Amino acid sequence: CKAAIILPIQWLSAPVNNVSYQAPLPPFSFSIGGDNYPDRGGLRDSTGRSVKDPLTGERRRIDFVVKGQDGQWRPVEITSRTAPKDVQLAKEDRIRQIGGVFVKNRNTGELIQLDELSIIIRAK
Repeated sequence: CKAAIILPIQWLSAPVNNVSYQAPLPPFSFSIGGDNYPDRGGLRDSTGRSVKDPLTGERRRIDFVVKGQDGQWRPVEITSRTAPKDVQLAKEDRIRQIGGVFVKNRNTGELIQLDELSIIIRAK
């Protein structure tokens, strides 16, 4: 079963390197079903090994990985309006800097490259 979802995202909130910013983000859509929405998974390197944050020794799990209409895979996290995400995204950024830019598609075993930090969607 596939379902197209359109999310009216009003703000992107993404702290990077301890700097928080907010910027308007236009709506985007993606399909759920089949290989368009692999299970949640941890960041991995190009060999498929799980990568730990060099500062905390922890891994970073991506909440959702979605394939946009443009064919690009994007990490997405849906959270409350007030939940702080600075520390979590800083950890993700550090892991990405040492090669943790992939997640494993549990359906196919394929490594999916993620070119961006997680998009934070703040729900009401």
